[in-house]
Amino acid sequence: LVTLAISLSDTLEVDRIVGQALSHGGEMVGAETQSALLYDPAQQTFRIVAEQDTRARERSLVGAEFPASLDLAVHLLANDVVVLPRDLPDSPVGGVLREGGVAECVCVLMRHAGQTVGALAFSRYRAASFTEGERRLMRAVAHQTAQALRNAELVAALRQANALKSEFVSTMSHEL
Repeated sequence: LVTLAISLSDTLEVDRIVGQALSHGGEMVGAETQSALLYDPAQQTFRIVAEQDTRARERSLVGAEFPASLDLAVHLLANDVVVLPRDLPDSPVGGVLREGGVAECVCVLMRHAGQTVGALAFSRYRAASFTEGERRLMRAVAHQTAQALRNAELVAALRQANALKSEFVSTMSHEL
């Protein structure tokens, strides 16, 4: 976790933050595939923004969006963690995962200051369930990632405000 924290503190780029979280998190828990989803509160959707997999896939799910009303999302928002297929055996998402050869998938909600940021999903193809300790590590990775994503968002907003201020000062000094 310390290595991940150092890695996340070195960047403000969303793609790099997500990539580091997936790489480090997947390695720590022995996942064979991992995905990151960001939450859009205005649209109430989760969008897959990155995925890493030990197997070659025919198609990528990056860019796919899921409504917050989907059974998986409802359960995740209520409980912060969902283990598929255990928690939702009849979920259509579980069916898609099974078709792809996934034996177990753990989805962990990313929150910062009570606001949903997104989710991380860690999966295994082999029939070895994630342990409670591994799920705790996933929650820690999700927490650190949520903080890094919010920091990046705040810095971007500060940079935009600074650019607007500079433009205003330039305009005013030209007018004077």
